[in-house]
Amino acid sequence: MNRKKIKNVLQSPKQSACISIKKMGWWRELRGKEIVLAALLSRILIFVIALASNVFVEDYDSSFDTLFEPETKIPKIIRSIAKVFTRWDSFYFINIAQKGYIHEQQNAFFPMYPLLINFLDSVLSPLRSHVGEQFNLMISGIIVSNLSFIGSAIALYRLGIILFGNEGFAYFSTMLYCLTPAGIFMSAIYTESTFALFTFICMRLLAEKKYFTAAFYLGLGSFTRSNCVCYIGFFIWDFFIVDRNWIKSTKVHTPFLSL
Repeated sequence: MNRKKIKNVLQSPKQSACISIKKMGWWRELRGKEIVLAALLSRILIFVIALASNVFVEDYDSSFDTLFEPETKIPKIIRSIAKVFTRWDSFYFINIAQKGYIHEQQNAFFPMYPLLINFLDSVLSPLRSHVGEQFNLMISGIIVSNLSFIGSAIALYRLGIILFGNEGFAYFSTMLYCLTPAGIFMSAIYTESTFALFTFICMRLLAEKKYFTAAFYLGLGSFTRSNCVCYIGFFIWDFFIVDRNWIKSTKVHTPFLSL
């Protein structure tokens, strides 16, 4: 990493700094690789702590053992991992991914996350004959959550650089995010990581004045969790307070090319 080049870029005015960062490439010139490694190592640490806790601490929630009887064909380690990260609301997401919306209370859980689980479950379909349909869905959910977390760490790092023009601050903030005490929820079959991924990308695009693309990711976040609708406030603030002439200056950007 060329720290001198980073320093020169981030000492420039904010708008030109954003352009320079794009030209430099956040992955090679900045600390993108370190962010990915830190996020990955933090997930491994969470796995170890969670598995150890499951061994030494008696379970309070017995839903897993009640709903899923032991199956001899499922390796013990896979069952242990699935048990650790499948708690409470996880069962709703798995059930929705498997059967769709059947019961009224399931309407509290929005469809984006179950759709991602269902998609990865289809990709991992060869495993079904070895671990069963439900366990395949659990594994898919765990993978979706952890990949989303790594992606959200990258998105937060890039957002911090653009908002504050300080790579060191962005890096430190992302490290704290990776080491949050609530990290278990970011790896479990919950929507937290996926929601964070979409909202961080949305905020970065909004900071870059890419309003239409930011709205696209706001929509993805809203399909993940209902409270994402509140993020419309950031758009209103930017439109009517920060930049009232946004309609004249904004351009349409292709959503899938903004990652």
